[in-house]
Amino acid sequence: MKAITAYLEGVRLVIWQKKLWFFFYAVLLFFGLIIMLPVHGMILEHLGYPLDIGRDLGVFDYTQIADLLNNHGEALGIIFYQAKWILFFYVLITVLTTSGLVHHFNDGNKVFSFSKFISKGLNSFWKIFRLTFYFLLMQLLLLGFCLYIYQIIIGSFSPFEIEDDSKLVSGFWMIAPFYLFFAFSLQIVSDIAKYKIVGSNQRLINSSILHAFKTYLNNFGSFLFYFFVHVVVFVLISQMYLLVKSLFVVENTFGFWLLILLGQLYIFLKVGLRLIKYAGLNELCTEIWRKLED
Repeated sequence: MKAITAYLEGVRLVIWQKKLWFFFYAVLLFFGLIIMLPVHGMILEHLGYPLDIGRDLGVFDYTQIADLLNNHGEALGIIFYQAKWILFFYVLITVLTTSGLVHHFNDGNKVFSFSKFISKGLNSFWKIFRLTFYFLLMQLLLLGFCLYIYQIIIGSFSPFEIEDDSKLVSGFWMIAPFYLFFAFSLQIVSDIAKYKIVGSNQRLINSSILHAFKTYLNNFGSFLFYFFVHVVVFVLISQMYLLVKSLFVVENTFGFWLLILLGQLYIFLKVGLRLIKYAGLNELCTEIWRKLED
C-alpha cells in the first residue's frame, strides 16, 4: 500500500541522516535547559520549599493549593508571565525548524547542512507561521463548536444544574469521536499544506491550503492510514518505554542516572518519529501529485 511504502521510506531516509536527528534532539535539549534553569532558579528564589507538594503528588488538596496561592501568588504571577514569553519563543523555534525540515525533505537532501537548513527555514518562515496561526484558529473554532454542542446535550456546565450525571458520560462519547476525527483531519491537512507552501513561490498561502484540503479528500484513505500507522508506532514505543521504566527500582545514583538515560532515549526516539512523519509524508504527497500530473 502507498501509506506503508511511504512510511518505510521515511524510516530509511531518517536512519541514514543522523546529523539531522541529533540536530533536532540538541535543539529540544537546549530549549529545555533554557526553560528549566531560569524557572528553577526563580522558583527557589521566590518560593523555596515551603510545601511538601511532592508528598501528595496526584492528590487534590484544596488547602495546600489555597496556601500556595495566598502566600506566593505574586511569585506565581511572575512565573506565569515568563511562561508566556517562553511559549512564544517555543512557537518561533518550532515554526523555523518545521519550515527547514519540510524544505530539507522536499528538496531531496541526503546530507544535513545547518546553514542551508536555517536559510531555507527562514525563506518560508512567515508562510509556515501564518499557516500555523490559521489552523490553530480552526482548531479553536472546532473545539468551541464541540463544547457548545456538548453543553446543549448535558444542559449546563454548572454541576448544580445537571440533573443526571450519566449525561456527562454519554454526551462526551457522542462528541469526542466527532471532535477527534476533525481535529486529526485538520492536522493532516496542515502538514500536507506545508509541502505545497515550500514548493510554491506565491506569497499568499490560500491556494496551497485549498489544494491541501482537496488532496486530503481525494486520497482520504491513504493519508488516514498513514497517520494511523504513525500513531500506532508512537503508542508501541511509549508502551515499551513505560514497561521498561516500571521495571526500574532506583536505589542508588547509578539507577537514577540509568533512569535519566532511559528518558533521554525515549525523547530521542520521539524526535526520530517526528522526522519520519515528515519524511514519509513527503514521499506520499510526491507520489500522489506525480500521478495527478501524469
